[in-house]
Amino acid sequence: MLDKYLFQPGEVLPAENVDSIDPDNVIPQAAGYLTGGTGHSDLSVFQALGAGANNGKIKINVDGTEYDNVGIELLNNYQGLNEVIVSSSAQSFSGAGNANSFNSNILAKIYSISVTADNWTAGTRTLTVRQGENINGTILGTATAAGGAGGTTSLTFTFGSPIILQKGQTYCWVVDGSQNIRYDYRTPASSYGWGDVSLGNRYNGTTWLSGAAQFTITGDKFLVLDSYSKIATLLQSSIRTATGKTETVAYNTNKFVITSSTANRSSQILKLMTPSTGTDISGAGATPYLDMADNATETQGTGEEYRIVRLDSNG
Repeated sequence: MLDKYLFQPGEVLPAENVDSIDPDNVIPQAAGYLTGGTGHSDLSVFQALGAGANNGKIKINVDGTEYDNVGIELLNNYQGLNEVIVSSSAQSFSGAGNANSFNSNILAKIYSISVTADNWTAGTRTLTVRQGENINGTILGTATAAGGAGGTTSLTFTFGSPIILQKGQTYCWVVDGSQNIRYDYRTPASSYGWGDVSLGNRYNGTTWLSGAAQFTITGDKFLVLDSYSKIATLLQSSIRTATGKTETVAYNTNKFVITSSTANRSSQILKLMTPSTGTDISGAGATPYLDMADNATETQGTGEEYRIVRLDSNG
């Protein structure tokens, strides 16, 4: 092509509907981005929101498409969702009731609880999770599981909605809601090497055919919000879930930066807006939070219409 048109490197060839053709001046297209202000909330403000309402939301316009009520899970699992958090013994003694109390520690949500025994009698069982370490606490969620036929040894109780826990609080699960429960003070929980979720005073269990039953809790862990970078990671995950693309969010020295996944002139992240529901953490409301509204700076992608470039041998 260059020989045919006697086109030399460094020269510009005019063309219809084209700004220029300049093989020696290749300008890669860059994505647009939004740079927040430096007046965002202290880390403690985000931590308090995560430990409380945990319903921070934003409204965002990404590359011309608006997404409302994008939720930021400040009690998310930084290492992956829906994993087995603890697998421990549920002691079986004389008395009534099949139950166990536990301290949440880093457990943020419960999706399901599986209980394994030597055998289950046939029928449908109900498992209830309550606030506190006895059956007088508020019910937080219930789930049912059917088993017993064919020598069932494990039942998994899956909750319709995740049960939200507060860090450091004590809870209990109870199978079939037995009313006669007492503590097993003879075998302190501290003598067992249980994992991330410590158990408090364990209840007595009786209907297992022999020995101790086992149980596992599947859920999410608390994300320890000890840096703004972790908040950026959660925000990035939420935006990507809403858009189905690969936007990036980073904390750069003293501000948040959101970058589009599209590298062309139409890519842009507009200043964040107040969502229709939930706690507004955009910075557009009364609390500065992310400070990505009025004080933010928008940068559009650098691609141009009708710009034709030719890459060299290095691409």
